[in-house]
Amino acid sequence: GGIDVERYVILEIEGEQPFVGALDPTGTRLVTEDGSTLMLEHLPEPIRGATRIWVIGDRRENVVAVRSAGVLTRE
Repeated sequence: GGIDVERYVILEIEGEQPFVGALDPTGTRLVTEDGSTLMLEHLPEPIRGATRIWVIGDRRENVVAVRSAGVLTRE
């Protein structure tokens, strides 16, 4: 027995809908689940080693000024 999870959606963190996706190796871009790429400003250094993250912040076109972030998976 057990549960196999193939996909999940994070609906809300801190009262906001987060941007979720794969962090590029430079730690400056997030490729979201819909395939769009967001440039990240002010991403905390410890998050940069992660592969899949969530971020909350103010978005201006394709740039997000990160206010909060978390790790979903690391390599």
